[in-house]
Amino acid sequence: MIRHKLHYLLTFLIVSLSILLNSCNDQPSEVGSEFWLDTITLRSISTNDTSLIVNQTNEVKQFGLFRLGGLLLGKANGVTAITFIRFTNIPDTLNYVKESDIIEATLELTPQKYTFGDTNSNILDFSVYRINNLWFNLTTWDSIVDPSKQPYYGPNLYGNFSGTSTTNDSTALKVTINKGLVATFFDMQSDSLQRIKNYGLALVPNGNTNVIRRFSTKTLLSEDKSKYVILKVVFRNERKNNILDTILLESGVDASIVHDNLVDQNENIVLQGSLMKRTKLTFDLSMIPTSAFIHFAQLSFERDETKSLGSTTGIDEIIALAYYSSPESASITSDRLFLSRRKEGTNTYTFNSVISLVEQWLRYSKGKGVAYLEPEGTSKLLEIDKVSFYGVSNPDSTKRPSLKVIYSTRPGFGRK
Repeated sequence: MIRHKLHYLLTFLIVSLSILLNSCNDQPSEVGSEFWLDTITLRSISTNDTSLIVNQTNEVKQFGLFRLGGLLLGKANGVTAITFIRFTNIPDTLNYVKESDIIEATLELTPQKYTFGDTNSNILDFSVYRINNLWFNLTTWDSIVDPSKQPYYGPNLYGNFSGTSTTNDSTALKVTINKGLVATFFDMQSDSLQRIKNYGLALVPNGNTNVIRRFSTKTLLSEDKSKYVILKVVFRNERKNNILDTILLESGVDASIVHDNLVDQNENIVLQGSLMKRTKLTFDLSMIPTSAFIHFAQLSFERDETKSLGSTTGIDEIIALAYYSSPESASITSDRLFLSRRKEGTNTYTFNSVISLVEQWLRYSKGKGVAYLEPEGTSKLLEIDKVSFYGVSNPDSTKRPSLKVIYSTRPGFGRK
């Protein structure tokens, strides 16, 4: 009896389940297939229909190019690059060496394969001055031209070079340095109070220069002395029976200070290497619910060939989008960095996924935020290439920066 009842109950349950499954046999659409349980709604938004990038501002973030493995020197396309050198291995026992004892004093700089400017004539003309003030890694152009301070270098001339230097020529460039200045360096080094005032040499380009060259130097992590800037001094040593001695003074501390006298208007987005020209982009995604889930976020820029300037290495193929928790910080290190490479055969640079950045703004600043388009890596520090992109207000909407976002929202069950 009991067995018969169980049989009927089991049959009833199977039939009921079959009817239920049959009634739910309609397949979900392709878009919603991954969201069966929550019936989440997908939405999309882009700069094609909404103003998501509301402002752009070109700016210069100044900092000194300090002990980076390369020194920039010259003048081209409105850019001026000055080099500061300080010799850190001057002996404190050569104060007896006088100007008349010095046979030769030659500054040697080894060029790297980088040239910005007129690579046809390659005119490099610069003068050597003594530095009058203390300088360090945060010294910038504004600080060395500050009228409230004594001139940072000069006025006396202690050496000059004028000639050509082709990009592929790795022969050391040699400059004769005033012997009296070298004797002064020796004398100062023997006095503990005076040696700290030995601020080194400034290499300053002259007016007819039309290129900027890059020269080898040491880095913070390398002790390869073949890369150092060298001051070779040959002198008659009276304490060794007047034999000729040679000493190589090494540039242990050096920096390049780069300045541009051109003002970039805000029509275009401008990035330029060692000048640290970058563009501040202001975003407004407040129309997206703060609780939305971001599935796709892509940002693209179109390069303006007519306003971009390359070097012997070509125009930068990679750019960066940087997020700083404190944009006013002097640090060159961002909190979050995205990279984009130019798409082959086009002038388009695309950041394929900036999802984390969009989510950051939605969660913590109601969909509003700022990011910086910048040169990337080595280009940021040791190259001067200028990359110009069409701006957010360009008359041709197809050339403007493009942002596309796909997101989902959960339905408000039980709410009116």
